Amino acid sequence: MHGGIGMTAEHAIGQYVRRLLAIEHTFGSTDEHLILLAAGIRDHDLIEL
Repeated sequence: MHGGIGMTAEHAIGQYVRRLLAIEHTFGSTDEHLILLAAGIRDHDLIEL
């Protein structure tokens, strides 16, 4: 059985996919970071130039 490209150990992309998944699980997803950024921006007062 072939597991598909990106999920097999024979292809270099499989290593990148595993690494990216580990980073996402460790540090959070892009959506979580965008929510935190939006909340942080919303808490600040507007700056007039």
